Amino acid sequence: MCKKCIQFIMIPIWIICLLSTNIWAKDDDHGNTCEDATPVYMNSSIYGMIETSGDIDVFQLDVQAPGASIAILSKSKTDLYGILKDSNGNVIAEDDDSGELFNFKIGSQILKEGRYCVFVKHYSNHGLGGYELEIKGEVMINFKYTTTMSWTDYKYVKHVVNTSCKSKGWPECSSRSCSQEKEIEVPFEQDIALYADHNSATNCKEKTKRYKIDDDEDWTGLYKGENVHVKKKIALSVYGKTCHNWNCCGKTCSVWIDVNMFDKVADSDHLETNEDNEDSIEIGVTKIIQRMPIPESKYENGLVKNLSLEVTSVNPNVKVSFQQKEDEFVIYASASSNSKGIAGTNKQLDIPSNISAQAKPNIHFIDVPEYGNRLKNLKGYVENVDSASYSVLIFTLNDKWTVKPYESQALTPLKKDGSWNCDITTNSGDHLSKKIAAFVVPSDFQLEKFSKDDQNIPETVIDASIANLIVSRSEKKIDLILE
Repeated sequence: MCKKCIQFIMIPIWIICLLSTNIWAKDDDHGNTCEDATPVYMNSSIYGMIETSGDIDVFQLDVQAPGASIAILSKSKTDLYGILKDSNGNVIAEDDDSGELFNFKIGSQILKEGRYCVFVKHYSNHGLGGYELEIKGEVMINFKYTTTMSWTDYKYVKHVVNTSCKSKGWPECSSRSCSQEKEIEVPFEQDIALYADHNSATNCKEKTKRYKIDDDEDWTGLYKGENVHVKKKIALSVYGKTCHNWNCCGKTCSVWIDVNMFDKVADSDHLETNEDNEDSIEIGVTKIIQRMPIPESKYENGLVKNLSLEVTSVNPNVKVSFQQKEDEFVIYASASSNSKGIAGTNKQLDIPSNISAQAKPNIHFIDVPEYGNRLKNLKGYVENVDSASYSVLIFTLNDKWTVKPYESQALTPLKKDGSWNCDITTNSGDHLSKKIAAFVVPSDFQLEKFSKDDQNIPETVIDASIANLIVSRSEKKIDLILE
């Protein structure tokens, strides 16, 4: 065939390929280069899809103010990888699994004013899936705070609530009634001794002594002595009535309750104030800024010395608080901003009033085989779960995720102490797996059969798990990077 004929035939093929490429490019939700990137903005999110093998989505971010702290993260149930570059194509940061599950999270980067590009791709060249990209703009707030630790003196004192009524003299001798109520605030939670009495059985035709503690709605009768535990306050009520006959003519009926408790006497002169505390915090973050040991309270000359702490912040955008936890004060700070700058938020975070009593389930690796090791097993433990009700589901990643030790033996049981042990090199090439993932799932969980083309861990696993852990390893980095 002549050359002209060949060229005539080949030209339409190239045109068709070019046209096809343009058509496919239009179906891509986001551009693949910085030049055709999709704009994104501070404190916003955008959705994307890795639609084809090797697809890369690129987003353009313009930083208007120098010194902005930017955090970039993905939310999805597929395995994503993120890269942040400047306008010259230089890599500033990249990440694989620092976010939840298999998501990337590029931590706070202090950026100069200018244009940046965010590249989102699947960890596997063959992986697909949808995701949400979130851009967080943050600023650092510098602040000073003052801590004042003081001793307060308390002494065992007696409070009295009483009532007294007197009948008329001869010849009327009419009966009289009287009552009294009193509420006593306690300076700290303690046991209180109550003692009730009246002046005589003959003088008092009727006598009532009763109390209620803290938020109780009903009164409790008090007949003689009783010890009660009070957190905040105790209310007391007494009532009396004289008799109505000549024997108690002009007599008095008195009814009372004695309250014996520790009450505040005075603040001690011993104050420990530190005004030179300095720290910095990111917008929208709550963190522990200091721990202060608590000296033991002591009895001195009949006094109880109780320790108190006051923490104040000079910066109105920083809220400080503290908790008394066992033998220390834990001081917290949280930051918010009312400005319309980089942070763009006026959300005020509240310091938790107490530490959660319900422990969160967690999974830990205590012995991970090094990259290339064929002999060692993967070992770990799970805490804060019922070992009989939960098991561990383990996957390793080479070209795709596989179940360990076998798909027919997917669940690794927990021992009574929560520990577990799994062989992760049951197939050829497993010693070169790049990632290891473990999920805590119910012991009756049924794993769906893997598709040959599926590159992702099934969403049913992610949805059923109550805790998970992922590690990455490579031949260049023998030390594991906990993601």
